[in-house]
Amino acid sequence: QDAANSSPNIKYDFCVAELRPYPGSGSADQKSLTVIAASLTKDKATSTSAKVKNLLASTSDPKTKQCLESCESVYEDLLSDLENGHPGHQGGSPGRRQDLSQRRCGRARHLRRRFQGSEGPRP
Repeated sequence: QDAANSSPNIKYDFCVAELRPYPGSGSADQKSLTVIAASLTKDKATSTSAKVKNLLASTSDPKTKQCLESCESVYEDLLSDLENGHPGHQGGSPGRRQDLSQRRCGRARHLRRRFQGSEGPRP
C-alpha cells in the first residue's frame, strides 16, 4: 500500500494480485514483499528476455531488429540490476530502489509505444 501511495505508476490492485499467490505474502512485512516482488520481476524479465532473443534471431527486418535490440538492452539492464544489486540495493533506501525500477519499467513502456508506432511486422 505504501508503494502505491507514493507513486502513480504503482497500482495497488495489481501488486496484490501478483503477490497473493506467494506463500506468506499476506502476512509479509515490506522488506519481505520487496524480496518477493524482485523474484517475480526477475522471473518475468528472464522469460521476456528469452522471447526477445528468439524474435531477434528470427527476423531480418532492420527496423524490427533495431526495436528488438533496444528491448533486449532494457531487459539485460534490468536483469543485471536484479542479479547484482543496483546502487541502493544493499542498505540503500527503498525509495532509491523503487526509483531505479520505475525508470527501467518506464523505459520499457517507452520502447513498447515507439515500437507500436513503427511500420513493418511486429513481434
